Amino acid sequence: MIEHFWDGFGALASEMERVIQDGGYLFCSFPCMSPLRRAKAALGLYPPYEGSEAPADFYQFALLPKRVVEELSHHGFELVWMKGMGGLKGVQGELGPLSAVLARFYRYDGGAFLPRALRRLLDIGLSRAGFAHSMLLVLRRRPRLQL
Repeated sequence: MIEHFWDGFGALASEMERVIQDGGYLFCSFPCMSPLRRAKAALGLYPPYEGSEAPADFYQFALLPKRVVEELSHHGFELVWMKGMGGLKGVQGELGPLSAVLARFYRYDGGAFLPRALRRLLDIGLSRAGFAHSMLLVLRRRPRLQL
């Protein structure tokens, strides 16, 4: 949900800080800027946006996991666990002509074991290699200072 805020998720993080008790857990997932997506952005392969206001069709950002952890740390949370998910999806839409081949595995919904197993192996392998589509963070609320 944090990825849907054009002006950032600081206000939402402040509310999480307020309502989650000391020692409580926050589970946060969001689309992430994988190394592949960062490289494509650096090469200018995504269409630029020149405006300062959210475009009418704005849906979400892909976020850098390190920056999300830093922001949430400023709001009293410490990272407990992190896992990239959806590696096949994270690569499938980013590779031009090769995307069509990967899309066959990504969209496969048949019952045959071999394509399902290959899809799962690709998904796990690509996620572990840093090409996840989304990131799951588990964070714990640090104790507040008692005055």
